Amino acid sequence: MDLGKQHTETLGFFPKGAFQEHASRRHIFVALTLRNECIGYLLYRTSRNKAVIVHLCADSTVRKHGVARKLVDRLKAETKHLLGIGLHCRRDYAVNSMWPRLGFAATHSKPGRGSKPSQLTYWWFSHGHADLFSSIEQVDESRQRVVIDANVFFDLHDPTDVESEESKALLAPWLQEGLELCLTKEIYNEIDRARDISEIQSYRKLAQAHYEIVTDDARVQSLIPELQKLLPLETSASGESDLRQIAHSIAGGIQVFVTRDRPLRSHGDRLYEKFGLTVFHPTELINQIDIVRREAEYQPARLAGSRMKEMLLKSEHEPLVIEAFQQTALGERKSDFQKHLHRHLSHPKESECKWIIDENDRPVVLIVRNRSTTNATEIPLLRAARHPLAPTVIRHLLRKTLEDSARENRNCTKVSDANVDQSVVDAMREIGFFPVGRTWMKFNLACVETANAITSRLWELAKNASELKDGVTLIANALVDLQINPLPTLATQIERALWPAKIIDADLPSFIVPIRPEWAEHFFDEELASSRLFGLRHDLHFGREAVYYRAKQISGLKCPGRILWYVSQGKEKIGSMAVKACSCLDETIVGKPKVLYKQFRRLGIYEWRNVWELAHNNLNEEIMAIRFSDTERFHTPVSIQELERLGVAGPIQSPRPITQEVFAKIYSMGYPATRR
Repeated sequence: MDLGKQHTETLGFFPKGAFQEHASRRHIFVALTLRNECIGYLLYRTSRNKAVIVHLCADSTVRKHGVARKLVDRLKAETKHLLGIGLHCRRDYAVNSMWPRLGFAATHSKPGRGSKPSQLTYWWFSHGHADLFSSIEQVDESRQRVVIDANVFFDLHDPTDVESEESKALLAPWLQEGLELCLTKEIYNEIDRARDISEIQSYRKLAQAHYEIVTDDARVQSLIPELQKLLPLETSASGESDLRQIAHSIAGGIQVFVTRDRPLRSHGDRLYEKFGLTVFHPTELINQIDIVRREAEYQPARLAGSRMKEMLLKSEHEPLVIEAFQQTALGERKSDFQKHLHRHLSHPKESECKWIIDENDRPVVLIVRNRSTTNATEIPLLRAARHPLAPTVIRHLLRKTLEDSARENRNCTKVSDANVDQSVVDAMREIGFFPVGRTWMKFNLACVETANAITSRLWELAKNASELKDGVTLIANALVDLQINPLPTLATQIERALWPAKIIDADLPSFIVPIRPEWAEHFFDEELASSRLFGLRHDLHFGREAVYYRAKQISGLKCPGRILWYVSQGKEKIGSMAVKACSCLDETIVGKPKVLYKQFRRLGIYEWRNVWELAHNNLNEEIMAIRFSDTERFHTPVSIQELERLGVAGPIQSPRPITQEVFAKIYSMGYPATRR
């Protein structure tokens, strides 16, 4: 009683009779020195199957010596048969920082009764007994339980924070089928550190909607010293909470802890080695779940039959990706690039994040495609590494994206990466992208239609995207001019602008051109290229432009025009004897082998000996070079039998002119989904 009177300012008045009553019920524990001097006491009562701490007092000379902890531990031992222990404490008392260390959680608040306005925090320690609500709780064993840190919890429930998108991705419906986001009771202590009472109360209600991991207090308390040695975190209330969050997760048998806290994640290997607890960033967790869900799609695959490999990005690749593709020269910060990358990795249903590496595992290109809108494909990240083939691969990926976008009935592709370098800009300009503000855009229509029908589709597209109006107007006017004056050069320009669209009533000559399989594998034949282990020319295979050499003869080829490539059967019985690709015919040049070799070496010749053999080892014998571009690989080859049914008689040994109608039929067979 004397010790209590010394601290009436905080404990309040407590009459002698009340002390005697609690003593008679054996509801006072006393801490004594060896000389029987009272240096602390705990006085409690029981109510509704709970213990309520009324006084906890230690002499000022022995504070921070563990007296309060020993008294509370004794109370825990004596009240195990009860649901738990609770108490009210004023928020402005320094002792509030002690209760979390003793295993208590700040579950709710109420106004104080004193003359001065104050708030009382209710601290609760549960003995973990099943109550009415926990006993009827349905446990879904099919869902993996993971504990989320306070920073992730606050992200999930803050609609105003745009930086929290990575955490909010955890709420995606496809994840909820197999994932349960859980909390430990320490979340209430982290919530309680906010200053605004209404905000605290709001977050407490939100926390109650999550499943709370049940843990044994003794186990949690024993883990804290171990974790303090293992994890040299900052000495602060937040740092202490981090340790308790981890301790509760381990004690609760949880295998995954999700946090954005960088220092905590930096110690993830230690936690896994000692306790089997994996620490993930939200993006890493989502990525790992997606890898399990689509394991085969994350395996490296040869890019278009080449020796290069393309693969979906894994979180473990992040350091290498940042090093290779962050645009430091353009002033891009690592943290900004990392957030940009996480934004798309955490939405695998919407964004496809791929990177290309060469045969020596050196990064070449990073590309992210987003298909969250129905009428367009967005490329929010397109980066080239310092690799000699990066510009060539960029062009290939852009054309492939345009083609895929068209086949998915997305009539526009846009590159919205604000930090593309000059090599990417050059590639976009060459392919026909045009700038709209800080975005680059390109129309892509999968159709073989008349000029009128294509014009209607373009105006329909502009209705849903006002930023496209100027571009649509320009092309629509050109289509009107084409109908008045059907020049092949104008038709070619329009088809390039709308590629892979084909204007069926344009006066544009079309041809079936035979090609030997050993050349086809370099230019477009992925099936043949995949069987080749060495020697494939990447600059030909991925290049937008190329040149094919053949013997000089009366070919009838007219430029500009269209080519349907017929892969003949070679000497070793390889080759499909089918039309497998379509290209724009740009130019035919007849000349002597050395002149042509020098002029077009960068575009099409594999070795000088090929040109030499074609000219029958005669420097004065003229041969033909066919320059072509924008090659599309058919999804469905059109066989010689099908060609014959269309009136194209075999064998096809030289360029064969065909009508617009036959071209449209063959092209539509090669792309069954193409509109006609």
